Amino acid sequence: MKKFAWATLFLILGITIVIYMCPELPYSLWRAFDNHRTLVNQEGPFWKRWEKARENDRWQKEREESRQQGMQKVETIKEELKRLGDHPWAGEYTTGAGLSVRDVTIAPESGFVFHDYGDVYDFWYLGNCTFENGRIKLNYTGEKHANLPNAYVPVRWGERCYLIRTYPDLHVDCMKFFCEDVIRGYEPRYHNSGTTLLRKGDWKKPVEGLPELPAGFEQYATTLREHMIDAKILATGEVKTVTGERGDLICRISVMIDKGKDAGVIPSQKYVSGNLIQYGRLQFTKVGEKHAEGTFEFFRYLKDEDNAGRESTRIVPGRRVLMAKDHSEERVHAIQETVEKLKKNNADAKETKDENIEILRSMSDSEVSMEK
Repeated sequence: MKKFAWATLFLILGITIVIYMCPELPYSLWRAFDNHRTLVNQEGPFWKRWEKARENDRWQKEREESRQQGMQKVETIKEELKRLGDHPWAGEYTTGAGLSVRDVTIAPESGFVFHDYGDVYDFWYLGNCTFENGRIKLNYTGEKHANLPNAYVPVRWGERCYLIRTYPDLHVDCMKFFCEDVIRGYEPRYHNSGTTLLRKGDWKKPVEGLPELPAGFEQYATTLREHMIDAKILATGEVKTVTGERGDLICRISVMIDKGKDAGVIPSQKYVSGNLIQYGRLQFTKVGEKHAEGTFEFFRYLKDEDNAGRESTRIVPGRRVLMAKDHSEERVHAIQETVEKLKKNNADAKETKDENIEILRSMSDSEVSMEK
């Protein structure tokens, strides 16, 4: 009995000394046996799986440290933003809610924080910035991912401010995509979610006219002027709510604008507009040389009973409406044609494959007969 007591005492003493000398050992053991992704679902010797668990722990620790540093720097930048007041490009920007969100908090002296996060990831990147030739250049501290932006171009639209990633910093032309969103009526948006960084709170600010593109982007400004019609609302009627083909509630308002055939307005042509109401649609039945009459419609969401009354207050005489031809039906038709072509190509490919198989079989049969 005494031997068992002494053995237990020495065992407890040994464990205490080990824990004192290696305080991370118990946690590492727990992580090693509990982390099923690295120890159960993966093959290999135990020590390799152990090392992978340790690497995962180090990565989690580094990510937590970057998160703490990012949050501290965000507070520092916010203090500078309060001192700056209304600045041409400094502020807090976001692409809004969704599976993948990007927030940028930026100021001239304090630098920037790039926060890229979603349901299963959370990354923080810090650095300093300089403003040169109409572009905000980003200088990262520490390791930089290849897909992170190197510079942004601030674009003002009335009281709003957007940050557009520069090209060829990315393999796609973000300024082109932004202008396409304007033409399609996705911008200016009246909520936080979008594909372009918008200063927080600016989605509540109305806009008129076209966005002010900086020097070097004249071709896109020309494209906007060619596709967009900037008209003034002369008169409006009452708001009527109807049920659409899919059961959606649609609000319709009769409108008259000061643009007609001389500005390219076409009778029965569907137009899209986004500067007064998100995803607004217009269609004109009477088109004169200097004016046009038709309907302005938009969706009324079932969860928002006051949506029709609140949104319709933007569609009043004196306000300006930006509109472009609605090519959504043409795009749907083009997609359907592409799908049909793919189906036909797959069917032809299957027939060709079957023919090739038959030829190979016949060749193999002839070789067997020759051998006999």
